[in-house]
Amino acid sequence: MRLIVPAIIALILATSCSHSSRNVIPQEQMARLMADLSYADAMIGSQYQSTYSSDSLRKLLKQSVLAKHGVSQSELDSAMIWYGHNLPAYMELCDRADSIISDSLKALDALEAAIAEAAGLRHDLVNIWPGTPAHLFSQRMPGDFITFAVEADSSWRKGDVFTWSMTLLNNRSPLSLSMTVEYADAPGYIETISADNLIDEQRHSLELRTDSNKMPARIYGYAHLKAQPQEQAYTDSIMLARTPNTTTGYYRLRRMIRKFPSRP
Repeated sequence: MRLIVPAIIALILATSCSHSSRNVIPQEQMARLMADLSYADAMIGSQYQSTYSSDSLRKLLKQSVLAKHGVSQSELDSAMIWYGHNLPAYMELCDRADSIISDSLKALDALEAAIAEAAGLRHDLVNIWPGTPAHLFSQRMPGDFITFAVEADSSWRKGDVFTWSMTLLNNRSPLSLSMTVEYADAPGYIETISADNLIDEQRHSLELRTDSNKMPARIYGYAHLKAQPQEQAYTDSIMLARTPNTTTGYYRLRRMIRKFPSRP
């Protein structure tokens, strides 16, 4: 599969004049520019509704890529015209751009795996429950609540998904669950999810998907069951799982890199 900027093909097909190879951007520089433009397109696609919602910001990102390589828009256009009319050179250019992108993605994948390994995410899941794994609700026990609060550590990411789950046993009264997240880069902004009237003797769970554009700083919550006289209800195998959101962030950007059919 080919990893190249889709705009390149459109530009080649739209032009019919030929240019001299003099002053054309050299192949290696051009291939690296194509790779960076592909990354920029992926960034725009993955954050279109947030960071890059305006034409001016999208244009600014691409201009910054050109500035990094010391190339103007007109120089890029001229190079695309020349390569478009010299197909052997163009195919070599695409092969080199593909190689650069593939090597970069392999390096990023290896880094992501190393970070996950260090954070204990060998299976993309880590249990961060800070309390005991079981709890008894009874009028003989003090309090009708299970509460928790967990502060973020260096392994937390934007868009992380938190799932609080437990098995409810021997109950007559309903169980209520609530979970809230605070964000480090948005003081005062919180998100809460809750579930009430959980009565069945089975495993219950509550899933909170954090904002993919904000860094979670703290997650806290409670479980509540008001026991009736003589009732002894249990929650067992309590777990608070943190998993990366694979539809956003690194994973979404990873999939947004454009792919095209290989040449025959």
